[in-house]
Amino acid sequence: MPLPEVDTAQVRREPVCIIGGGPSGLVTAQVFLRDGFQNVQVLCRDPHVGGVWSRDRIYPNMTINNVDGEFRFSAHPMTPPPDSTLTGGRLRGIDVSRYMEEFHEKHLCIPSDGNTKNEQPKSVVRFNAEVVKITRGPNSKGWDLLVKDTVSGETETFYFPRIVLCTGGASVPVFAEGLAPKDAVKAGFTGPVFHSSDAWPNMKTILDSVGVQAKPDPDAVPGADGQKSVVVIGGGKSAQDFSAYIASQGVPVTIVYNKLEIALAVNKPLPRAIRQSRLMSVFSPHITLNTRIERFLHTTAAGAKMMRKTWERMEEDSHDVYRVPKASPLRITRSLFWDVRSGDEGVKREDSFVSLVMKGKIKVVAPTYVSKYTSRGVETTEGEKLDASAIIVATGYGSSWNGMLDDATMLEIGLSQRVDPKALEEFKWNYTTLSHPPDLAPVPTFADGTITAPGLYRASVPAKTIDRRDIAVNGTMFTSSIGYTLEICANWISAYFLGEAMRLPESPEEAARLTLREFAWSRRRYPEYTGWQNPSVTSTTPFFCAIQAADEMLEDMYLPSMRSGGNWLTWLFKPISIDELGSLGEERSRKRGEMNLNKLQ
Repeated sequence: MPLPEVDTAQVRREPVCIIGGGPSGLVTAQVFLRDGFQNVQVLCRDPHVGGVWSRDRIYPNMTINNVDGEFRFSAHPMTPPPDSTLTGGRLRGIDVSRYMEEFHEKHLCIPSDGNTKNEQPKSVVRFNAEVVKITRGPNSKGWDLLVKDTVSGETETFYFPRIVLCTGGASVPVFAEGLAPKDAVKAGFTGPVFHSSDAWPNMKTILDSVGVQAKPDPDAVPGADGQKSVVVIGGGKSAQDFSAYIASQGVPVTIVYNKLEIALAVNKPLPRAIRQSRLMSVFSPHITLNTRIERFLHTTAAGAKMMRKTWERMEEDSHDVYRVPKASPLRITRSLFWDVRSGDEGVKREDSFVSLVMKGKIKVVAPTYVSKYTSRGVETTEGEKLDASAIIVATGYGSSWNGMLDDATMLEIGLSQRVDPKALEEFKWNYTTLSHPPDLAPVPTFADGTITAPGLYRASVPAKTIDRRDIAVNGTMFTSSIGYTLEICANWISAYFLGEAMRLPESPEEAARLTLREFAWSRRRYPEYTGWQNPSVTSTTPFFCAIQAADEMLEDMYLPSMRSGGNWLTWLFKPISIDELGSLGEERSRKRGEMNLNKLQ
């Protein structure tokens, strides 16, 4: 049977809480305010908005995987970064941080009642407010939030009929087993040990340990003046960025990894018709192949051969840009096709991680793992001992929901679920491009053989409790088009709360089956990736197919999809713009009016 109808006026009157002040939280709040929600509150544990891009978290050489126009929202333009013509508009951390602060000031600071010229608009964001516990409200309705003031330490409980989790998956650092700071102390190591997320605020301590000052010197000789080294553990972007920065200070660096996160690189900026069109999304198989060209590329032998060579060429070209030798450990990378752990560096930079490795300013020990600390540094699984003055551990993040929600509550709500891997065998995709996949990465299993799996339908609402319309999530869709998908998800959630006409499953059981299908696809498409075990960061992985996933959510709201336009010949190369979403509020409002008119007739 269809989901229960909603009292739209009541939903707009009642308070709604958005937990998290990062990009997903900000755009969700903006969309809610635009849609007439009268009491929107955002809880942000930091003193500034931005989440992982807040001014306190960005680091000096931070660049991101997006270019100008990709990491913004339709309600507010972004100032192009400097040297856009040379870099292709590559965004820096500071660009995103400033944009999020501007967005907050422009769209989330509203005039008080009886506002005068001298009154300052009031922000809907409550800063330094950390949600430490979420439980069901009285009579299992709504939500009680235990909130701690991070400045005073005082706690208070608030009730909200509806909440949206926008806490992301890169805010709770995790140390690999045996590599926590306490393990270093036990081994007798006396130097500083930090997770990569804490390394930047503690840069002085790290540099002091090797006896240098923080002065970028691209011509510095590593190891001069008897300096000690810094050991970085991990091969992801944060490990690479930190290694590059510390090497630019003239500090000898050793990075230890099993596999490196590859970053696409080019000699000159790609045209928008390639970089920002649907081309890459079509080159990657999607859960549903909706166009003739997708079906040709991914279900025929000729198409599969073409795609294999295309993906191999992209990897090889990225290495060739830096003239990486065939035997270099820089080529020990994760698969660009079978894994989502890859990046987009853009135009070749002389201060990039790969450049500095090629210049001999960063030593690489790979493929291996660090097995333990020693009194002098670390030891690899092969028994190689590496001396260190400081150690940086870049081994990922845990779920930001841990602590706020216990496992039992997450299962009860449906944020996560336990599934029998055999249940996934029902869903099959006979794509030629997915033939001969690598082995599935091993994951922990429970005593009954089940594994933890995502529980969110459309990466937005728990399938198990989809009929309650009292909790949603934004920011767990792993995509390459983050601004575009976050804004569409915000609109989808707003429409869901308001009870607008939508293409939704008719029951929690149907939603659960579709969610299971999505999980089966994620395992089929990216067998080497297990990030979905962290439900706050990944509930579904369209990645390069972000635009197809966004189109499906637009169609859920009965709104036009494939908005970049073009005819049968040009649609594939038409650049996608977030400005395409600027009319969503008006379109949804018009649709609501038509729906109400039909009810009266």
